[in-house]
Amino acid sequence: MLTCFLGLNNSVFAQGKKYNQTSLEVTSGIQVPLMTKNISRKDYTSLNQFQISGRYMFNPKFGMKGNFGFHSFKNRKDKHKPQYDFYRYSLEAVVNLAQLFEIHYRIRERATILVHAGGGYTFVNGLSAFDKTDYSHLNIGFTGQIKLNNQFSLIGDISVIKNFPTKTVENNIEMYALVSLGLVYHLGRKTYPADWY
Repeated sequence: MLTCFLGLNNSVFAQGKKYNQTSLEVTSGIQVPLMTKNISRKDYTSLNQFQISGRYMFNPKFGMKGNFGFHSFKNRKDKHKPQYDFYRYSLEAVVNLAQLFEIHYRIRERATILVHAGGGYTFVNGLSAFDKTDYSHLNIGFTGQIKLNNQFSLIGDISVIKNFPTKTVENNIEMYALVSLGLVYHLGRKTYPADWY
């Protein structure tokens, strides 16, 4: 459904543009708690996360993306400790820094850095009723992107998410970082995506 929506979005809004504006991103990697309440940061660091995003660039410099992330925080040493399964939904603004600062064309036609920032809501499962809470959140991240061809790019992303619980709880992951690798698929019929135009 997400792919169909992005394809429709690209066909409707990209008319008259010389580049493709829509892309789909899939990433996975490590998650690291940065600020916690009564939780061991080391024991909850893990690889149990993945993300999928749809991105639309208004022009080669500025755009926005919607993001879904799943993050399962489990204590690696004690299964009786609280488990946190995050279902995170975000809406973010995106800036292509290579295009914004007009880095030399020979560089930005192959590699770029995107900064993205925004917020959203996180639904939490896996906790006892005493610790049960959902979060609103703010997030910021930097994405390095390398062009493989006109349809696919390789990305590495570092993001930080700050949680704001809906109620006071005894145990809490207040802030965490994501270090992820993944692929971008650029949708559309034009020769070049906005990222490389």
